[in-house]
Amino acid sequence: MGKVLTLLVLRLLMNLLLIGWLSLWIIKPTTLWIQSWRQAEDTIKHTFFGYYGLNFAVFSFPPIALSIIGLIYLSLLPQNRLTSRGGRSVAITVTRPAVINSFIGIVSCFEICALLLFLLFLSWTFYSRVSNDLKKLTPLKTMNLDL
Repeated sequence: MGKVLTLLVLRLLMNLLLIGWLSLWIIKPTTLWIQSWRQAEDTIKHTFFGYYGLNFAVFSFPPIALSIIGLIYLSLLPQNRLTSRGGRSVAITVTRPAVINSFIGIVSCFEICALLLFLLFLSWTFYSRVSNDLKKLTPLKTMNLDL
C-alpha cells in the first residue's frame, strides 16, 4: 500500500508542477507579472544569479524537476504494468502516429498537442503585449501636431 501511495503522490506532484509551469507562461505577458517581475529582478540583480539568472531559474526549474520526479516515478512503477484496464496503454495511444506524410514525416498526437499549445501561448503573448501597447497610445488631439 505504501508504494501505491508514493506513486500517487509523485503523480500528483508531477501534475501540479506541469500546471504551475504552464500557468507561468500564461501570466507572463500580463501587467501584474511585469510589475512583480521588475521588483524581483531589482532585488536579485546584485546577487550571484545576476540579471538573467532569475529567468533561467524560474523557467527551467519546473521541467528539470518534472524530469527527475518522472524518472523516480518510472523506476518505482512495476515492470509488469504495461497496459491499462482496457488493454491499451495511454502512452501508446498518445505516441501512435497520427499523420504520416512524406513532407512532414511521422507526427504523433503528442507532437500535435505540443504544437497547438505553443501556438496558443504565442498568440496569447502577442495579444496581451499588443493590447497593452494600444492602451498606452495617446490621442491625436493631445499631441498638438501641426499639419
